[in-house]
Amino acid sequence: MPDAERATWQARAGCGLAIGALFAFGGVYLPAAITLAAVAALSAAVVRPALARGDVRILDAALVACLICAALQIVPLPASIVGALSPASLRLWGELSLGGPPSRAALSILPSGSVHALLVLATAVTVFWMTRETFRVAGVRAAARAVAFAGFVVSLIAVAQSVTARGLMYWTWRPTFEGPEPFGPFVNRNHFATWVALAIPLCLGYLAARSRGRDPRDAMRPLGARLARALDGRTLFLLAAAVTMSAALMLTLSRSGIGALAVALAWAWWLTRERHGRGKRWGLATAVLLAGVAVLWNAPTLISRFGRVSVGYADRIMIWRETLPIVRDFWATGSGLGTFESSMAFYQQSDRSVFFNQAHSEYLQLASEGGLLVGLPVAAAAVAFWRLAAARLRADATWMYWLRAGAATGLVAAALQSIWENGLRIPANALLAAILAAIVVHEPHSNGRPHP
Repeated sequence: MPDAERATWQARAGCGLAIGALFAFGGVYLPAAITLAAVAALSAAVVRPALARGDVRILDAALVACLICAALQIVPLPASIVGALSPASLRLWGELSLGGPPSRAALSILPSGSVHALLVLATAVTVFWMTRETFRVAGVRAAARAVAFAGFVVSLIAVAQSVTARGLMYWTWRPTFEGPEPFGPFVNRNHFATWVALAIPLCLGYLAARSRGRDPRDAMRPLGARLARALDGRTLFLLAAAVTMSAALMLTLSRSGIGALAVALAWAWWLTRERHGRGKRWGLATAVLLAGVAVLWNAPTLISRFGRVSVGYADRIMIWRETLPIVRDFWATGSGLGTFESSMAFYQQSDRSVFFNQAHSEYLQLASEGGLLVGLPVAAAAVAFWRLAAARLRADATWMYWLRAGAATGLVAAALQSIWENGLRIPANALLAAILAAIVVHEPHSNGRPHP
């Protein structure tokens, strides 16, 4: 099998993990997390990605440090060491065990939850390394098409389910806790918003790339011929996928997702405004998208939802205020990834008729669960990634630039939404973000041009 064809199939396998997690309730349950981790490990063994090579050395070292530090949180240690590193951990260990302090304990107050979180983190990092390696040869467009197709299908399911399922997931299962109605395969509508906020800009970037790759002689053809060539089957499908996902996003009424995507698209307009003189094409694609959404959506409902933003802001301020004592007590080593709900059971002081199971801020929850132990390598990885992403975008003079820009825009949207939500904790969202990150920073093989 030729290298390009093999790489394309390997890229599809990486996307298959993310899509499988998407339809399996976001991959949130432990059996799904174990399955995804095992398949990712086997796929990586086949691809054998090269790590710490060239200008990705710092990024890869930071990612390895993230995995090691997260694993250190679940290693049993003598109680004296845990007490010296994290006195609050030892105190909560004693309360959770309903007895005296144990002779050995982990830094994490709930090791089983931290193991689950570590599986998700390791799977996302493995998918990033694997797809970054395959994209060196080929597979970027295949991955973008797979994401667009999955987004189109899941958005149709989500819209139909919201109208007819009466709170059931897939018309069959009811969520185990009370709350807002689920949306598609996600219990939380904001988590669905994270997924489509990642996927929509990638579709738009693919549309811009196809526009950039048109034959220059098309400009001399009659208008009808130009339209027929421009609006081919693939272009129409990408437009349909982008508009359907946008309509589903509007139906979620997720203020964080809609607002983050709007700001990210504005950033994308600024980023691409002078590239090859084609920045207008990105704007045109965005205008078509918004026009489609305007037809499909009831604007007054959305305006009313945004009019109540002060209520959501007040709720989050209360949650953030009650999270700060956890950050203060676990500043060094964290309470353990995946332990926020357990720690909040002891720290929550407000009305306990509703327990806070997430901090509604990815950054604040990472500070409480990871402390400096995990937070510092995560920050180092983020800085290394965005420095490398900026370099790749500046250096790319091919049509691949538009796919990179679309993927980067999706990541910016997710990063902005993470100020208010924890969508990237969901395995399906984390894996899609990993694929987009690989698209942004992958290095084309040999001559620097993507495979035709």
